[in-house]
Amino acid sequence: MNLIYHKWDEVPISVYREISGIVEAEGVDDTTKSVQLLAALCGVPEGEIWDLTLPEISALSKQIEWVYSFDFDKKKKPHRLKIAGNDYVVNYDVAKMSIASYVDFQTYFKDREKYMGAILTTFVLPKGKKYAEDYDCAELAKKFEAEVPITTYNTLMYFFLLTSLNSIRAMQIYSELALKEAERKTGKTLTQARAKLRKIADTFGLPSLTK
Repeated sequence: MNLIYHKWDEVPISVYREISGIVEAEGVDDTTKSVQLLAALCGVPEGEIWDLTLPEISALSKQIEWVYSFDFDKKKKPHRLKIAGNDYVVNYDVAKMSIASYVDFQTYFKDREKYMGAILTTFVLPKGKKYAEDYDCAELAKKFEAEVPITTYNTLMYFFLLTSLNSIRAMQIYSELALKEAERKTGKTLTQARAKLRKIADTFGLPSLTK
């Protein structure tokens, strides 16, 4: 029995989600968790792990200690990616996103553990294409889930949020000041506009000038 994955850099998003579910599961004994982890990392049914001898289990268990220590690259900012033989361009600036991709990002980000592949589709685009131009975003999300290592995902998200939060905050402040000025001139409370700005602030965990 051999491991398919030997470090986090090899683990795709979909398998990471499976591993995360195993590690965080409550009410499951350590032995069962170890068997489930080994099955996921070896790409075999749990039954095959249960059939192994104790020395075989012990030898494999020593090879998966890296699972409990996670890190990713916070120094190198990738601008281009090659995934399953295809070229992709990374846009880190939310100000350069289309309205459609920005709205989809907001939607997926609310449940980001579930939609990691879909989140990437909003700012990692096929080279030479606009968002959703002549390709299926749902299929691309599946490809990202199956092919993109979880460490790469974390690096992309780290730099995307780091870069975009500055732009988002600047746009938010400008929009909220403009809203207050419009309310001052009209003497009316623009309820819908306020709700939209609060929604943007809540999505990214930013303070809002509008209450």
